[in-house]
This record gives sequence, C-alpha cells and structure tokens, in this order.
Amino acid sequence: MSVMENRLIITCDDAGMASGINTSIVNAKRQGIVTTASVMANFKYAESACAEFQKAGIICGAHFNLTDGQPLTPVNPGSGLVTAAGKFQGWASFFRRAIAPSMEFMKAAENELIAQVECLLNVGMQVTHLTSHMHFQLLPWLQCMMEAIGKQYRIVWLRNHRLQRTVIPFNFLLRQSAVSSPNPTTPYSLDYLIDLYSWMRIAPAEKLAKLVMTLHGNVELVVHPSIEVDPTYPHDLPNKPHERHQQLKYLERFMEIFLNSQTSFRLIDPANDSG
Repeated sequence: MSVMENRLIITCDDAGMASGINTSIVNAKRQGIVTTASVMANFKYAESACAEFQKAGIICGAHFNLTDGQPLTPVNPGSGLVTAAGKFQGWASFFRRAIAPSMEFMKAAENELIAQVECLLNVGMQVTHLTSHMHFQLLPWLQCMMEAIGKQYRIVWLRNHRLQRTVIPFNFLLRQSAVSSPNPTTPYSLDYLIDLYSWMRIAPAEKLAKLVMTLHGNVELVVHPSIEVDPTYPHDLPNKPHERHQQLKYLERFMEIFLNSQTSFRLIDPANDSG
C-alpha cells in the first residue's frame, strides 16, 4: 500500500444486537454497498450474525461495547461499570466514570473486552478489526487498551481514535491529511472516521460524497443499519429500526454517487486487500 492510496471502508456497526440488523447487513453486502461488519458479542444475535456473515462472505470484527446490555463477565457493581442489576450503566454514566477511571473500573473494562473477543473467536469468527460502541476509542486509556488487545489477538486494523481525523459536522479540529504508513504495524489505525448518521441529519448524500473525495488515505464510513420493522430489536435502546433503515437509504444514495464518480478511492476492506 502506498502512502497516498485512497481506500474507502464501509462498516456496519451493531451487528448481533438484533436479527433485523444482521439481515440488513447481509442485504447491503449483496447490494455491494458495505465492506465489513462489527459484531457486538454481548447481544443475543451475535452467534447467528457470525454464521450469516460467513455464508455471505462478510469480513467481521469485534464491536466493543461497555454501555448497552449486560456484560459477558461477572462485574462488581462497585467498579462503576455496571448497575446493581448487573447491566451496563449506559453511555452517559460510563463516560462520566471513564474520564477519570478507577483501577477497578479499568480492570473490569479490560476483562470484558477480552471476553468479547474470545466469545466471537469461540463461535468461529475470524476477528479482523476492533471498533467501539459509542466511539469510546476517543478516550486515550481505552484506545491504548484496544491497541494492546489488538496486538495480543493479531488484529489487522483499529478504528481511528483521533478527534482531528473524525469527520463530523462542525469539527473545527479536523485536519485533512493522510497519516498512513506505507508499512503499517499490526494493528494499525485507519486515517479517518465518518459517522454517516451525523451527516444524514444535516446534509444531502451528495455533499458527503464530495467531502469524502477530498480526503486521503484510509477512510472508514460507519453506518448503523436495520430492516425497517424488527420485533427483535431491544425495546430499551434508542435509534429504532426505522431510523436505522433511513441510514441505509442515505448510504444507497451516497454509494450511487461514489461509484459513478471519477474518484481515486477503492472500496475495500483492509483485512482482505492484496493491492
């Protein structure tokens, strides 16, 4: 890979959370509009996601989760990672504690993340990348933890953790220059992160496509998909299926523009790219 080679990776997050999310990812892969998926090991449909994605030829990674559902490991509520009922605290409480975490909090998080990788490996998934739910990789100590786990399990790539490379609306810290190495270490961090949902709310797909084409390096576009109606979706979680389905519609329009443009980008997955 050359320094200035431009590659677009389209990742479907939250696989395993609901059956309809898994189905939508398989359908999107057949349409040719996604390249990879990240699976949440602590949800009911994680194992079936691995089986469905293997049949569909979808490369998978672990979508680390410390905020929704129940952990795979026994966690002391006194650590602050879970409630008295044993469920994760939710994103707001998690981030309050994660800004200045206790040693017990960090150790509980580390044990849980390792258990999530092991869970996916045990059901036959080849874990090629690591991403995080609610983008907690932006916190330095969690990014270091993810890098260490990535090295331990020989992961190929990690989601970008730099705010300066996070392409969201009104990010005045954004710096548009590639940071890839021609001979990246394993695991290596992608250059840019784009959350499709944040753009869908304020800009047409045409504007996002033009923006992507101004970037250089390894660009990851993240989508949170679903079929439109999904009775298996957890009732206590936000971003309901019909909202997620709209993200897929936006992605379809984006990809129509992208594939018909004169762009230097290649649509690939870094874990399965020979050129």
